[in-house]
Amino acid sequence: MALEVGAGDPSPPTLQELLIEYTLNNLRTVCVVDTNGKVVSLREDAYLPSIISDRIINTLARRGGLDDSKLQALCDKSRVQLKKINLSRTTLSDESLEKLSNHKLVELDISECENLSKDCLPSLLKFTSLQLLNLHKCREALEKYGLPLFDFPLKNLRSLNIGYTDLSGVQLHCLVQELRNLTVLDVSRVVKNGDLSFLEPVRHQLRSLVLHDCVLVESSLEYVSHIPQLRHLDISVNNEGYKLPLTTAMLKFLVKSLPSLLSLDLSGNDIRNHQRVDNQEGGDAGKLDNGNNVELQLLAQQGAMDGDDSSSSSSEDERAVELDSDYGDEEDEDEDDGGANAEARKDNVDRWPAPVEKPMDIDDDDDENTGTSGNRKEEGEEEEVEETIVSSIEGLKGLRHKLNFLGLVGMDECEGQHVPAIRVAGLANEDQILITVEKYVERRGFLLKGLNAYFDILRVINCRSPLRAVQGIIEAMKRYPSDNQIQISGSASLFHLTRGNYKKQLTKSGRQAVINCLLDAIEGVSDSVTLLRNCGLTLFNFSIPEDFQFQFERVVKNLVKLALTEDREGLLQRVYVHMCNSIVCHVEGRQKLQVGKLGIITCMLKLIKDRLDRKICDEVMETAWSTLWNVTDETAHNCELFLQGDGMQLFLRCKETFRERPELLRNMMGLMGNVAEVKELRSQLVPHVPVFASLLQDRTDGIEVSYNAAGALAHMASDGEDVWRASTSRGEVLNKMADAIESWELDEQRNINYRSFEPILRLLHTYHTPHVQLWATWALANLCTVSREKYSRLLVSEGGLRKLEELVARPGTWSRVHYFAKIAIRLSKDYRDEPPI
Repeated sequence: MALEVGAGDPSPPTLQELLIEYTLNNLRTVCVVDTNGKVVSLREDAYLPSIISDRIINTLARRGGLDDSKLQALCDKSRVQLKKINLSRTTLSDESLEKLSNHKLVELDISECENLSKDCLPSLLKFTSLQLLNLHKCREALEKYGLPLFDFPLKNLRSLNIGYTDLSGVQLHCLVQELRNLTVLDVSRVVKNGDLSFLEPVRHQLRSLVLHDCVLVESSLEYVSHIPQLRHLDISVNNEGYKLPLTTAMLKFLVKSLPSLLSLDLSGNDIRNHQRVDNQEGGDAGKLDNGNNVELQLLAQQGAMDGDDSSSSSSEDERAVELDSDYGDEEDEDEDDGGANAEARKDNVDRWPAPVEKPMDIDDDDDENTGTSGNRKEEGEEEEVEETIVSSIEGLKGLRHKLNFLGLVGMDECEGQHVPAIRVAGLANEDQILITVEKYVERRGFLLKGLNAYFDILRVINCRSPLRAVQGIIEAMKRYPSDNQIQISGSASLFHLTRGNYKKQLTKSGRQAVINCLLDAIEGVSDSVTLLRNCGLTLFNFSIPEDFQFQFERVVKNLVKLALTEDREGLLQRVYVHMCNSIVCHVEGRQKLQVGKLGIITCMLKLIKDRLDRKICDEVMETAWSTLWNVTDETAHNCELFLQGDGMQLFLRCKETFRERPELLRNMMGLMGNVAEVKELRSQLVPHVPVFASLLQDRTDGIEVSYNAAGALAHMASDGEDVWRASTSRGEVLNKMADAIESWELDEQRNINYRSFEPILRLLHTYHTPHVQLWATWALANLCTVSREKYSRLLVSEGGLRKLEELVARPGTWSRVHYFAKIAIRLSKDYRDEPPI
């Protein structure tokens, strides 16, 4: 589905797109599926025209969900019509290719299908209706082509890609001999000796020729100059050993000889501004020198023939996102504090780019759009005056018109101010770099240069096309899921592109695309701490949990796994524990329960135990306790999981080991208050009453520790004397609790955020123990005093005002309880007649 760049939401999907998406998610609608979920066959009542079946197969292949059973079921010729199939980089087998050969396909892309063997050739040669065939990197597919019979009956082919195959010169000559309709040919890294004579049978109609990473010499370019209809020529090199020293004379001769040329890729080569032949200003460049240097060039170039692709390899540290002290904070986001129920951040992001369309390098059907019509002369017509091309590249001044595309990556001396092309792949500016990323997604070396260059400029300038960059980076990262350098460079740029003004341009679907890309990177990484750090910090740029809802379970599982991943600096745990805390701060009800079941509680307890054993109290320790405080809030099952994980023992050990860390004790006591609210669990706390009682007078962090200790004791006391099994006298503890409450200032600011008063309101009916009512009424009076509007509205909406009035009206109510209740009533009465929140 296309995503619009402009303001507003993207265009709604068409009915056909909705139908295909539904079918992909529910294959049972068209397929018979066994009890194990394996597709067995197509349903007898299913019929799929090519416009539907092609897209179903191609989309399954692109998403990695196409296996042999699905493909063979969807190839049932009696009920399916197939025309244009792209199975690139799938697990396509010889057997499935044979089944597919029953269809009269027009286009077939099976590039990089590693499971195909040399025995697939007979099936491949059955596709006689093909007009386009892509065998890029299918090294074994053509291995048996040749003796005893050279036959290649795909005579309808107009476009053929056999790049990175191992065809010999003889095989190449014989194969092309059969293809008299061929107009597009890619033989990347196939030509090893500079000999292009195999092109002779198609020389007069060939329009696109790709010789990427081929061993070429000057005579090779002379042969190319005699291909009259050529519109796209690619002689780029990614391997340093294949570079062709291009002189000004060579380039001038080439462009003069190819009047229809619209696209020229020179990336990776050298241009030398000295000339090998006489070339007076405005004169004809003449023929190229084919001197004795040819043999030496071949020897030098063939020396690197078996080497790997060279690429720019930057250090991981150079592409790592820096971890600032405020890495979790942005000006447009609320800071997550350590207290329970921190409020969700808001985000007004509303844009995303349309998919980048790769420009056609050639146009096979309409000469009017190619620029060649202007070169035709009727008999007797006077020669037109050629347009003067302004070019900082001397050899391209002979062009008759600007090129549609020019590749100059790695040719810094050619990226000047006046480049005679509409679109230029290079590294000189933002537009050139983005074109590089888009154009060379299949060429890893050039792509990495582009990604690294974009990261470098992104940090120093205000980029004009961030949406386009995001799309290009995502495509690159999808294309190379296990390439750490690509993933690190891409994720580093995504960090910056999901912040500030850049972030505001992303639509919902755009944010989801970035998040999916980052999760793919996290799940695919094996050993890169830098990549995991980049992904974590980038995920932190999004609104939690809103932006993660579509993949909530997947996000949480990854956070739990990574929070336990150690690195030398402890950086990963800092990042991912903070993310876990942020997640649980912003979810409620079912999702908070789900988070507990997905392992966050177990994860935090492991982190706490590890640091406790090492006697380390650091940011991870404090955040882990904060996470437990938040995840147990009003969630009884999570409180139970905490106790089952020996949480109380860890609490007691931490309290004794880190006595001088008040912020840690505050977080732990907030958690104890949550556990105490669960009636079924309170009996496990009663044996620890002396510990809580000893904290009633604690003032090291304001009144937070004292308040939560009193709250836990109030809940335990609310169950009555019969369940009090503490070693300390119940009356003595309650009196200490009352003294502590009376010592608190009513206008004390609190580091806590209540979403509901329900646990406190339950305590108002504890008439058998007025001390409990004292704590509850003080809590309500305090909260309505310090945050009147927020908590007075909440009190009214939950029926608390009526309950307080009943308490005040009841004879025998303690005077101090009466006093605090009246304060809460007075502050809330103005909100009595408002509708419930």
